[in-house]
Amino acid sequence: MRHMQIGINKSISKVLTFGLIVSVALILLATVSKNLHLAKWGLYILLLTPVARLIVASFKFSKSKDKLFAVITAITAVSIVISALINYHF
Repeated sequence: MRHMQIGINKSISKVLTFGLIVSVALILLATVSKNLHLAKWGLYILLLTPVARLIVASFKFSKSKDKLFAVITAITAVSIVISALINYHF
């Protein structure tokens, strides 16, 4: 069980690190090139990184047969996405 927890934490760490690095790279590139579109995508990626973390965690929990946490993280991810979509349209 402990081994699976370490695997889940490593996966989550990789997702968060990747999201941060890509976001910062896009924002820095946007600053240098004065491209507002790139900055916007950098911010989108930064905002979506925690949702990606929840999705990865849900899959990892499901794979480790921890159905309760898989369902909780999936519901949380879906709730955030729905809330963002509703907020975006209104």
